[in-house]
Amino acid sequence: GAYVKYSTGGGFGFYPNVNISCIDVLPVACNRVEISGLMHPNVGVEFYNGVYDRSITSKNRPGYTRSDGYSLYYSLPAGMWFISDTLHSPNAHIFVQDSTLLPQDIHNTWQFLATRDVKENLTP
Repeated sequence: GAYVKYSTGGGFGFYPNVNISCIDVLPVACNRVEISGLMHPNVGVEFYNGVYDRSITSKNRPGYTRSDGYSLYYSLPAGMWFISDTLHSPNAHIFVQDSTLLPQDIHNTWQFLATRDVKENLTP
């Protein structure tokens, strides 16, 4: 089946070994995201299907979903994770935030991790 690959973002110095893949791809959506690599136990991940607005991330907490359903925040352990989520947009972005940096303003701690590249739609 199709295998949509996410490319890592530039300037991601904290976690250079993180890889993100979209698996179980539906015709217009990714319903499972695999994140693997070395990350801090207190790292959070945000999935956002659309144009990134830094002002909205301060509302994200573990288990919180924005009212429009577009943004989800997860607290992840180190290792490999399978995230149950659906990324409908070809502009879906993934961001990370190290919760050890709190109580600083959370939106200043988000770092760009990856963006979905629809040109990397592979069929193995």
